[in-house]
Amino acid sequence: MTRSASIVVISHNYEEYLREAIDSALAQDHSPLQVLVVDDGSTDSSPEIIRSYGDRVETLLKPNGGNSTAINAIFPRCQGEIVMFLDADDFLYPHALSRVVSAWDDTCAKVEFRLTLVDGAGSRQGVEPPAVAPLPSGDVVSEIARWGHYVTPVLGGNAFRRSTLERLVPIPDEPLFVNHNDGYLNPLCAFCGPIASIDEELGVYRLHGTNQWAYTSEVDTERLHERLRHELVRERYLQMAAARDGRTLPSSLMLRNSGHVMQRLASLKLDPESHPIPGDSVVRVFRALPGAVRRNPELTMGERLFTLSCGLLMALLPRRAAAAPAGWALASRPRPRWLRASARIIRRIGRLRPASSTAV
Repeated sequence: MTRSASIVVISHNYEEYLREAIDSALAQDHSPLQVLVVDDGSTDSSPEIIRSYGDRVETLLKPNGGNSTAINAIFPRCQGEIVMFLDADDFLYPHALSRVVSAWDDTCAKVEFRLTLVDGAGSRQGVEPPAVAPLPSGDVVSEIARWGHYVTPVLGGNAFRRSTLERLVPIPDEPLFVNHNDGYLNPLCAFCGPIASIDEELGVYRLHGTNQWAYTSEVDTERLHERLRHELVRERYLQMAAARDGRTLPSSLMLRNSGHVMQRLASLKLDPESHPIPGDSVVRVFRALPGAVRRNPELTMGERLFTLSCGLLMALLPRRAAAAPAGWALASRPRPRWLRASARIIRRIGRLRPASSTAV
């Protein structure tokens, strides 16, 4: 059976990368294929670049409102049974869609796949999600209950069933979802059917330092607080979806996620006056860290030890001194070279076994 597909390129002030994204969608070795480009109020040359493609793509230019509003605006024009969204700074490999179609299951909510992680210059830095984490298959709600999430790539590594999006779009008019579409679509689609996965790198995720959630070694507490608020809104929507489905998720679900716990601990230490969660405490949050680290399948043994060490330093050190381990722990991938080297050393130490001794 031939399956129709739609690929949507979401554009906002990424003139440097936009052509590569659109060209990658047009180069897919599967048909029938509809390629759409929605521009969310770009002020650079992006609209001119988009117009240069003529009728090869379907175009929507709209005032700036955030990438979730871009999806809401363009989705009614999508005709494919399979729908993919691609940020304009990322791109797909030519065989991505054909591999998705070959793995497609009529019952699945989506098919997900890995992405090659590159820096702004296009140099390979790793894989997204981390290669250590097995991609899921089937019902992932139990994974969400276990660690507040499931292994899933950023938006460009997903191919959604149209009926899944019909249940989830329009993305709610929540201020914290306006620019965080994958923070809504990926978790909530878990309640729309099983997840299918392809354990291959079928596209590229470019982490160039200005991505929405990118952290540097110096933590921006305003951005940190925004992310914490976003994750608590996401938790609320997960709880509502579970209740509608007759299922139960643990309370304080996000405290089961090590990334969230580390961000929450950093917020409490670096800017307690503006911490967005009333009644929170360093002791309560730190106590949740070991279990959250243990449950996270995306962490290697070295990364677990590293995270726990940074968390302990943050909890014990005074405010000013806690800034350094907070920055180390929260720095976005690709991590600084010395951090990656440290993680490798810790991992090797963890693999060492004491030599057996002989009684004299």
